[in-house]
Amino acid sequence: MPRYWVDEVDVELAVGDEWRNNWFIGFRRFGRANDERTIISSIVPRYGIADNIAICLSKLSATDHAYLLSLFSSFVVDYTARQKVGGVMINHFIVEQLPIVAPN
Repeated sequence: MPRYWVDEVDVELAVGDEWRNNWFIGFRRFGRANDERTIISSIVPRYGIADNIAICLSKLSATDHAYLLSLFSSFVVDYTARQKVGGVMINHFIVEQLPIVAPN
């Protein structure tokens, strides 16, 4: 029995009908100064997620999401994020300023 869980109905209500994938792309919202990487991202299963992981929802294809995940892991994006993050919190407004190249 897990210690904490979110009911599946609550996840479906929060995500909505437009997201049909069984996964999310998430990134860690709290970084540490001694971590080698600033943006730590991954594909996570479609379950309730705590506040320490921010998820990215878009209408892109699965291929474009893989492209986005690879950009989150690139040195250029990570270096830029390191320059922009003032403390330990990586907010959405910082992620929106990262040099993400459009998939087309």
